[in-house]
Amino acid sequence: YIGFAAPREKLAKLFYNRPITIPTTCRHAVDKNLALVEQLCHLTSQEYRLPSLPQFAIAARQLMKQVPQHKRVVAVALGARWESKRWSAAFFTDLLGKLLQELSDSTIILLGASDSLPDAETITRSLNSQQITSLVGQTTLPELIEIIQLSDLLICNDSGPMHIAAAAGKTVFAFFGPTIPEQTGPYGKKHYIFQRDLHCIGCLKRYCPNGEMACHDLDINNIVDQIKNYANQL
Repeated sequence: YIGFAAPREKLAKLFYNRPITIPTTCRHAVDKNLALVEQLCHLTSQEYRLPSLPQFAIAARQLMKQVPQHKRVVAVALGARWESKRWSAAFFTDLLGKLLQELSDSTIILLGASDSLPDAETITRSLNSQQITSLVGQTTLPELIEIIQLSDLLICNDSGPMHIAAAAGKTVFAFFGPTIPEQTGPYGKKHYIFQRDLHCIGCLKRYCPNGEMACHDLDINNIVDQIKNYANQL
């Protein structure tokens, strides 16, 4: 059995008879796992794409019939497991309101699990725009994957959908607070990361110890400009 010589779960190494030391040049979790797999087999490529599965693509396209047709489809994933990774409904309302002014030929789809329904309802009620459709709580995981496949880009917190989009070859605009994007950010080079330069960044806390969430105070105008510049190239 092979495994990391220095695993995150310290006791795990007791079950390996072949501990593997990963080069310090490997910072991202994906690169570390690839380096581990290479001890078992030769990798011909490190470029992988999440495939589209026809049976779920059909269901996703059925859900997409609710969405008005525009030039671009901007997916927005609202949720995250940690409170410290989850930006507020007020933040997304402000962000999407300004984005709608800049991308009048785009449609916005809100995505997420049922626990994001209150946020989705706040956003759609506040903006009251036909350009926004909420599919929050309406998708299975395979359907969520397919809808991201059908979108042009994803705006999100540091979350599972972020990694799905990266694996599907979609450009991600992700908000990072306490975590370290060089280690667990969207894999690839064409993504946009927004994170404040604070002394507490990288604390890896599920809840802000100070209760201030200063890391969530991102420059919304800068985010909108970056998304607009990218979208106008599509």
